[in-house]
Amino acid sequence: NKFKFDKYTILNAVCSGNIEVVKWLHSLGIECEETASLEASRKGYYDMLKFMIENGMYIDKWCTVETIKNGYIECLELLLEKHYYPCVKYHIVTHLSMNINKLKLDIYPLILKFLVDNSEILLTFSELNKYVKDYLYLQFIKSI
Repeated sequence: NKFKFDKYTILNAVCSGNIEVVKWLHSLGIECEETASLEASRKGYYDMLKFMIENGMYIDKWCTVETIKNGYIECLELLLEKHYYPCVKYHIVTHLSMNINKLKLDIYPLILKFLVDNSEILLTFSELNKYVKDYLYLQFIKSI
């Protein structure tokens, strides 16, 4: 019916997690809206992010923060593997410092483990030490 698809159509498909529609729209040459990668990161859509990266779609530098914030370690590994981590150390430190009390404590150990495993590019030991102490303190407060 000659409907015109645009970058917001593909954004809606990303937000809903419908990778088949994203693939189809991409095959039609529809450009990706710049915030689409952030939405995929926020929701932990690994296959979506992988498709977006493999097909040269725009990947926002804040995707690393969104994956950390929401505990999607697999997505974070993908982004780091593909070198989408400009200023990631700054983002991690800033986000964890400002939002330590808002983080889901059940995913925090996974984040810490990931940071330890990737410390050569992410955080120093003293920075990691601080976050371990913060986590233990929050666990203690939660138990009271």
